[in-house]
Amino acid sequence: VYRYLQTHKDRLSKKRGANEWYELQASPSDDMHSHFIREKLIWLDLTEHGRFAYDDSEMFCVNTCFIMTSDSIKYLCGVLNSSLVTWYMSNTALNSGMGVTRWIPVQVERIPVPRASAGERARVAGLVDAILAAKASGADGDAAALEGEVDGLVGGLYGLGAGEMAGVWRGVGVIHATEAGV
Repeated sequence: VYRYLQTHKDRLSKKRGANEWYELQASPSDDMHSHFIREKLIWLDLTEHGRFAYDDSEMFCVNTCFIMTSDSIKYLCGVLNSSLVTWYMSNTALNSGMGVTRWIPVQVERIPVPRASAGERARVAGLVDAILAAKASGADGDAAALEGEVDGLVGGLYGLGAGEMAGVWRGVGVIHATEAGV
């Protein structure tokens, strides 16, 4: 192994960190660390639906959690947690072999996020703020209604009408108050 690594010594010597050129892992770069200290989404690998958690603390994750940063992170939070994206992933992404969707970065990066105006992004982000506040106060019913609003907005951004969204909701087992006629 050492002889093989020696053939790549020039390239391996350029890595950052205090470790020797032949050691497996260098210290994370300052750039990588900066992603953890800004607002971000954290999500799990194996889950039936989008579970993108908004975080604005310096939380780090390990093992089968991933992070994403963006200038429009709350807009992405709304889109990626929508029923429509859950439906998309359940029909296109890899699964565990037991039917649970794999939300690995290579699959998440392929999600076609709709282009939205600044106003549309702000509206989704505002609803995400309201959902976070409702969940923090224990008002899960309010949060569910707001999630239904996000679903409707996201469906509209993808060009889907109410009937098509009702089909998506049935496909992922979600019933919103608007669909139930409440």
